Amino acid sequence: MKIPAPKLAGILAGFLLLQLFAIPPVFAQVIPPCIDTPIGCLSTDLETGELVRQLFAIFATILGLTAVINFIRGAYITMVSGDNPEELQRGRQIMTASVAGLIFLLLFVFIVDILGIDILSDRVTPW
Repeated sequence: MKIPAPKLAGILAGFLLLQLFAIPPVFAQVIPPCIDTPIGCLSTDLETGELVRQLFAIFATILGLTAVINFIRGAYITMVSGDNPEELQRGRQIMTASVAGLIFLLLFVFIVDILGIDILSDRVTPW
């Protein structure tokens, strides 16, 4: 009996996926409570989602710093534009976009904090 090529490919792909997700006992080791990095100790506690919270905080910090740096760049362009109205408009647009980005970032952090952390988890926020 000959198995058709698409069906054989599906069977082989399923077998390979099973092998990918099978963890051999050699790798079943004790995970340290945190990973030392230059920015601090990142938790490896995946059950409570602490690592995800820490990575989210790092991501939000990088985005916030980028928006502030862009705002400063727009302010500098506005200050040195002189009598050139195009450069003045360009600086204002950069500053406006930076403020809008900060507002969206703050709303995003607020929504994720309320929905993702307070509602979906068991912990209670002290405020």
